[in-house]
Amino acid sequence: MNYDELPKPELIKLLKKQRQTIRTLQARIGQNGSSNISGAKLESCVRQALRALDDTAALSRCSLLGHLADHDGQNVDGAQLQQMLTRTVARLKPVNPRRNRQQKLRYDILRLTYLAKKKPADVAKKLALSERQYYRELKGAVQWVAEQLFGSVG
Repeated sequence: MNYDELPKPELIKLLKKQRQTIRTLQARIGQNGSSNISGAKLESCVRQALRALDDTAALSRCSLLGHLADHDGQNVDGAQLQQMLTRTVARLKPVNPRRNRQQKLRYDILRLTYLAKKKPADVAKKLALSERQYYRELKGAVQWVAEQLFGSVG
């Protein structure tokens, strides 16, 4: 369609219609491109997927798959989700652990909790944390994983 040849009133009408379509799509997927899901629900889905990280069959039934498909339009199976999550956790590992202690702490918490399948009390003890601090840091680490997968999480 050549917009230059349209009369001005028709062009304005067309642009208004396109603007409305864009607003509808933004409302459906969220302004920042993330699916219409609360941050808490998304974190819950990420946590569920991380718990099942060693079981591709369970990952293929995971609710996170549907949110990933809604978010970026790609269909992912359990094995691909497993690779995505493993790579995402690996990206948290700091190059210089002495410079970024919180990043290293969160990486260690994710690694020990979900990759090594250690009990929370054992992870907390190994990292010299109270259990309360362990759960705070775990929540932050899971939020980070969700942000890496979906962008800003509300």
